[in-house]
Amino acid sequence: MKLKILYIFFLIINISFSLTNQNLKLNDEIKNWIEKNKDKEIKVYITEDLGVLNYNVKGENKGIFPKIVEMLRENTDLNFKIITQNQLEFEKSIDSEIPDLILGVEEYKRNAIYYKYLDKPLTLEGAMISRIDYPAINKVLEENNNINKIVYLKDHKIKYKILKKYKDDENIKLIEENNKKGAINLVLTKKADLFIDDFSDGLKYIVENPNLKIKINHTSEELSTSYYIGAKEEYKILLDIINIAFKNNLLGKEVVEKEVLSYVKEKAKKSVKAKKYLSRRDKIKIYIPENEDSPRLYKKDKDGEETGFLVNYFKDLGIIIGTDIVFKRSKTFEDADIDPFVLSVNGNILNGKDLNVLTPYVELELYIFNREENSYKNGITLDEEEKIAVVEGGIIEKYLIYKGLEKKIVRYKTFEEVLKSVEKGETDILIGTLQHFNYGIRKYNIDNLKVAGSTGDHFSLSFGVPK
Repeated sequence: MKLKILYIFFLIINISFSLTNQNLKLNDEIKNWIEKNKDKEIKVYITEDLGVLNYNVKGENKGIFPKIVEMLRENTDLNFKIITQNQLEFEKSIDSEIPDLILGVEEYKRNAIYYKYLDKPLTLEGAMISRIDYPAINKVLEENNNINKIVYLKDHKIKYKILKKYKDDENIKLIEENNKKGAINLVLTKKADLFIDDFSDGLKYIVENPNLKIKINHTSEELSTSYYIGAKEEYKILLDIINIAFKNNLLGKEVVEKEVLSYVKEKAKKSVKAKKYLSRRDKIKIYIPENEDSPRLYKKDKDGEETGFLVNYFKDLGIIIGTDIVFKRSKTFEDADIDPFVLSVNGNILNGKDLNVLTPYVELELYIFNREENSYKNGITLDEEEKIAVVEGGIIEKYLIYKGLEKKIVRYKTFEEVLKSVEKGETDILIGTLQHFNYGIRKYNIDNLKVAGSTGDHFSLSFGVPK
């Protein structure tokens, strides 16, 4: 049950942006047009039930497209009327030249002879949906994953982008399915590795079917769906206003992220067990190992403010479930609710054996670092007389113990001490990620260390919760 809460919200990322309450700088031409049209009712047409793009809560339209209308209303004080229709009615209305403003024509500019369109559409990345237990897809090396079978929908517009991307890949079998239920069933029965869908549709299906053990594993910009915004000639000034919002980055990725958060909060269903679990807690405690130094995941800045991926992620989770989230630094996991430092090497879980463990949220490559004058290395061996500097109690220490290298370990309290011990020759090498290493040598002004090689191991971190 605790896992299911995390499964639903796993795709939420750092969100701290609001589309509304943004005052745009409008020129005199736009202001004069607004004054001339202040008594008109402007009909805005949107396809109904579009998930994060447009959904209904107690009779109120919410989502990315209604937020755009709200932004227009706040900056013009004009009268907008939102009209939602099913896809077929929506397209017929555009063909019949009825809407004044159109939000979200999928993939092309419909009736472009009559309507003016923004050149830049709003885009949502394609969603790669997998089983919950399917390995996380590396965002950088997407092409190099062991993806063998991909299913897509026969009548979905994203189909053509999928065919373009994969049709010449001899290692991937493409499967065409008539409906979403059938496609998801192929994934769940392991007859397909991934189902690729439009992000809004995919998220909607997952939220509406919380008992299915599926997740959005990865999103692909190459498989994005475009949604065009158009207007009648007499209302094309509205496109100029929306374009200003685009240019001021008020309709970018952050908007999508915020609306995903709002959509999941409104629509995700909590089970009876989940409600009972949350009712017994006034806060959820996230475990941070006492000496762990992973600034991209968690750190306190110079003002004592907590920052990093885990802070952003759990802040959003707390908003969704209506519960305070706190981070607890300690030597052990005792009295905490979630351990975000469950370490796996080559698929083997090293710690967290007594926890339910989710799919990895980050996959890393571990490198070996040493002094400039020392030789390059291909892995770490037992027979070499070398000392390895680590942060005591950190994930690298766990990794080295797993590899049988405990006798080589020299423990330090901080990552700064680790770096300086290698710099001074007190120890020979350190192990870590390239990003963390570069962060450390810049911060502590260390200039005589280099990348010496790779460990050759597949390294990942997952969330774990008590069974």
